[in-house]
Amino acid sequence: MPGQYILIGNRWTYFPAFFNERLTGHFTDPKGNNLSGPNFWSCTFTALLYGINFAFLGQHPARSTQAEIVALALESGDETLRNGSSTSQMQAALTKRYKHSKGQEKRGQEGIRAGLKNGEMLIGGLDSDDLSDHFRRFIGDSGALHRAAFVGYRKSGKIEQTRILDPMAVPSKTHFPTPEDRKKYAGEWFPLDDLFAAVWGFEQIWFQPGEYLEARKLVVVRRFNPALPVPIRKGATIVSFDPRFPPRKVIQRRFPEGSGTRAEAIVSFTSGGKTTEYFRVPDGGGVFGGLLLMRVDPGLDVTVPGGAPAPVAPATVTFAVPSPIVVANDLALPDKGHPPDVLSTPLSSNIDDDPAAAKPPDEKAAEPA
Repeated sequence: MPGQYILIGNRWTYFPAFFNERLTGHFTDPKGNNLSGPNFWSCTFTALLYGINFAFLGQHPARSTQAEIVALALESGDETLRNGSSTSQMQAALTKRYKHSKGQEKRGQEGIRAGLKNGEMLIGGLDSDDLSDHFRRFIGDSGALHRAAFVGYRKSGKIEQTRILDPMAVPSKTHFPTPEDRKKYAGEWFPLDDLFAAVWGFEQIWFQPGEYLEARKLVVVRRFNPALPVPIRKGATIVSFDPRFPPRKVIQRRFPEGSGTRAEAIVSFTSGGKTTEYFRVPDGGGVFGGLLLMRVDPGLDVTVPGGAPAPVAPATVTFAVPSPIVVANDLALPDKGHPPDVLSTPLSSNIDDDPAAAKPPDEKAAEPA
């Protein structure tokens, strides 16, 4: 699986394999013109690749390559491939190559905050002039219109932050010495206030983790009516899983004083000849509402009652991708005066190609790729 999971607060967040937008392989356009070289190429389709792999949770390695960035650009309808790209071209590439469509959203501060807290990824345009020197160091001083990905949410002290995956970023060779190491670069923490200042309030594209995966069928082993109480032991750390794709961890939380939840059913999932049973927490069931808990989790102090189980119908069930959180009366971000479907623009070559003094990304916990 290209990419990695990082525990941010209580949420496991998937970070796709990182690629810099500058191409290192030999790629040509339909006329045979060389597309590779040391200069920037396409932040738009590189950022789109992050979103696509986020929606596939890295389950399709062939979709995580520089060649895929070029393929998206070639499918976009962009005839020049050198003068920046637009949101509609990004949408066209997604629809033509993957048969998925994405609408352009216009979320304000509260909508962006809610989406990031909900584990979604934003692919958005930036005005580089509105960035601080630190975050503009990869883009240069050209006043460029740029695109990047943002995912994750935390508070560090009183500062709200998200993680920026900047297609122009150059991971430090001190911490990421090889090309394969650099694919594990997971961006850096980015103040939410800086995002609100620089991001476009329109033409936002949002992805949910795993939304492009085919939902796994779960077998309903037993239903509980009323719901079964599920006590949580004192000091236990409980991990919940995605009912659409049970291998994915979602919320992890420690309960110093113990707690409890409830289960509406026991479901099973079989993969590679191994069957695992889970408790299904009903929607509205607290922090784990709508998610799965491992039935044999030692942190759960639950006894399943005997007797005949409730009838099971249907025998299998699938779960739809949850709808994005919608914030009522969301205050729109200021209009930056860009025309509709504005192109990203050329970047300066005055960038830091080897930030040797850069600190490694701040990660509280990570799972191996």
